[in-house]
Amino acid sequence: MKFVQVALAAVAVSFASADQLMCVDDEHNFNICLNVNGISDALIPSFAAARDRWDAVIDGDLASTSLTGIDEKYLCNPHPSRIDDVYVCVQGVNVDGAGDIIGHSLIPYHRRTHNLVTHQSHDLPLVGYLELDVDDASALAGPRLEALLEHEFGHMVGVHGYFWSLNGNIDMQTGAYHGGNAIREWQAKGCLGFPPLDKDGSDWHEGAFQYEIMSDYFSSCGETQCPLSSVTLGTLQDIGYNVKYSKADPNYMPYCETLNGPSIPEIEMPPMKPSLSELKREKAIRYGRAILEQTAKEAPQPRMRGGQQRITYSADLFVNVFIEDMGNVHSVTVKPGSVVF
Repeated sequence: MKFVQVALAAVAVSFASADQLMCVDDEHNFNICLNVNGISDALIPSFAAARDRWDAVIDGDLASTSLTGIDEKYLCNPHPSRIDDVYVCVQGVNVDGAGDIIGHSLIPYHRRTHNLVTHQSHDLPLVGYLELDVDDASALAGPRLEALLEHEFGHMVGVHGYFWSLNGNIDMQTGAYHGGNAIREWQAKGCLGFPPLDKDGSDWHEGAFQYEIMSDYFSSCGETQCPLSSVTLGTLQDIGYNVKYSKADPNYMPYCETLNGPSIPEIEMPPMKPSLSELKREKAIRYGRAILEQTAKEAPQPRMRGGQQRITYSADLFVNVFIEDMGNVHSVTVKPGSVVF
């Protein structure tokens, strides 16, 4: 048994665990409670570093919430009875060996929260669930694994098309992003219009955002940590968080149209990876649809628990599938209506 204590804030608590349960009970700062099962101890620092990056950019605390009534399959064991602020369960599993399908992530439950600064209510993630093929996790060890985890933990705090839409930041007519804070940060960089989304509507467009951590090119930064832009922090503010813009990478510049023509990113980065092949995209969609069919069968009735925090089941609404193609890692968001061509 291991006693894992994480003293990232003023108050820390310890849990006995055969794996790694890293939680902080802190009423003043944002914390991802991370429970990692079935993953090699040598890889745990990558999980902690990815978690720490998001903890550092979100300012302030969310109300603690009871996990009573949450499906145990998404919680990893042992787990605390209450969570402050977002809970992420990671399971190491056997999928198909090294390469091909690397794993998937879900946000099985989200909740209604109230921002004490803006006095507005928002829908934000409560529980995140991540499965990783143990062979792939070992093969990706190092910066590539950390980049994948940073990307997925970004989704799990709400940087995702589902939460953008749920909180009124997607134009329902055009599908364009129109959250005011992210647009302000985009235009502050001299870019025209609004920040473009990828074909799934869940990440930034890779051609424009290049190696930013929430685009699909997150696995191509090599030994360099992928930049985290103020535009991404703007989306966090748009969905209801208070954020620390000082934590954004100050030199990051997307490729976009400006009044003076196309912008040129200031940082020299490695060549962009090839786009995901249609064959691998189809495989990811089939894999994701099978997961969604199962989670739909398991949906509780009613899907929503009442009360001030209004906890809602969302495991069957979308799944992020990670897949390897020509040595690169891609993330594909699959929804119930996703089509295999």
